[in-house]
Amino acid sequence: MAKPRANEKELAMWAVDRVQEFGGVLEHPKQSKLWPAKKLPLPNEVDQFGGWTLPIFQCNFGHTAEKPTYLYIVGISPESMPPMPISPGAKACIIGSHGRRSDGSRLSPGDYGYRKSCFRPDREHTPPLLAAWLVEIARRCVPCR
Repeated sequence: MAKPRANEKELAMWAVDRVQEFGGVLEHPKQSKLWPAKKLPLPNEVDQFGGWTLPIFQCNFGHTAEKPTYLYIVGISPESMPPMPISPGAKACIIGSHGRRSDGSRLSPGDYGYRKSCFRPDREHTPPLLAAWLVEIARRCVPCR
């Protein structure tokens, strides 16, 4: 659903290079094309920079939608990560369409499992709890080179 600005893709590629050079963490949607484009490791893999991918759901940090997200992390081992703060709650909305039944028909208000779609600002924001945790991860990362 992203509609990146003209230079946004290049900025993402540049950000990966900086994380690989200096250590740090990069957050991107799980379905992002950045992972295959930069040959980033999938969960349970490690790349030549010691980088690894942590899948999270932003709803666990207070987002109103599930919002599956990948974190690419270089410069800290999984064992040295700060504790993950969790703010569980009901996922009030979804990012994308309202969902489909197994027969392909769309869910409608009142149907079991229906949730409204998030508004654009909600889709794009990062919960403060997640932002603070990402900063703490970055503080603990050490340069790889």
